[in-house]
Amino acid sequence: MGPDQFIELSFGTVHYIYHSGSSALPLNIFVHGYSTPMEMWQYIFPEFVKDDQPCLVYDLYGPELLYALNLPYEKYNLFGVSMGGGIVQRFTELHPYKEQHPGYLRALFSTLRNFDFESSLTSIEFIAKLNIPVLIIWGDKDLLIPVNNAYHYHRLYKNSSLTIIPGATHMLLLEHSAQIIDAVQAFFKDSNVINM
Repeated sequence: MGPDQFIELSFGTVHYIYHSGSSALPLNIFVHGYSTPMEMWQYIFPEFVKDDQPCLVYDLYGPELLYALNLPYEKYNLFGVSMGGGIVQRFTELHPYKEQHPGYLRALFSTLRNFDFESSLTSIEFIAKLNIPVLIIWGDKDLLIPVNNAYHYHRLYKNSSLTIIPGATHMLLLEHSAQIIDAVQAFFKDSNVINM
């Protein structure tokens, strides 16, 4: 994906990969889920890098990374998978005018024991009111978070696009990366975004 980088923050060392691009473009931030590493994005991240898009992928470990790196971007495209979707959603709620597109490549929240469901539900309602473009991509064979959730979010987010990938499970980033990239490119094109 790129050269490994590390930064020391107040809670420990964070592993990340950053590819700089034009600061006029939104920074693409990729957030993985619980118990999976940032390598979940290994097939998606390079597609943005090859077009010289500014990109950041990191191992989950606290909220300080964006501030510590002090990157020169005013807008973000956010991509979250599984619990990363909940993190992206919460970031969108806290910084509603930073997002160009919160690209949820998975569920908007997870069934994790320690995940804050109350703030997830609040974030979902808040984002629905923003009426910002949202891309929802889901596998129809996802047993962890069933596909009916995708239809629920699509109804809730009036300005959303929905792509259901036949045969895809909860590991759709690894199993169906080409279809995901196609869906993201179409979403950016239809939404008049400069990226890709």
